[in-house]
Amino acid sequence: MANNKQIFTPEEIETGLTHRRASSRCAYARRNYKLTPEQIERGLTDVDRDVRRVFAEREDYTPTKEQLERGFADKSIYVVRAFANRRDLTKKQIEEGLTHKDGSVRARFAERKDCKFTPEQIERGLTDVDDEVRWKFAERDDYKATPAQIMRGLMSTAI
Repeated sequence: MANNKQIFTPEEIETGLTHRRASSRCAYARRNYKLTPEQIERGLTDVDRDVRRVFAEREDYTPTKEQLERGFADKSIYVVRAFANRRDLTKKQIEEGLTHKDGSVRARFAERKDCKFTPEQIERGLTDVDDEVRWKFAERDDYKATPAQIMRGLMSTAI
């Protein structure tokens, strides 16, 4: 059986990444081509949120501090969530995610399985104003809840 994997030249990849249609730019960004830092930066600042999201999901580069800050502040929650799921974040960046202004971002960080949260972070999560954040922390099985946390959970009216 013949190998049908198509190999593109750097010029063809660049053409795909700069195509006028966002869906084409996304398609090229999803492939496992080695991209230049300039191509990655262009993708992370694209006008289309789907393109920015796809570039944020790529795991073959480590975002700069500026790229992460911009990603966490993106106007699209889909881009923010893509950055929140990255596996190369520092403890400080994870803490910033746990205190993000958007509850769905905090919830995304709370469900990360690669993090061991401090007792302070757990308590903050269990008392968060957002139901989803509280739920994600309550579902975790990597800490022992205090009696006060258990009682508070039992008295909660959130579903």
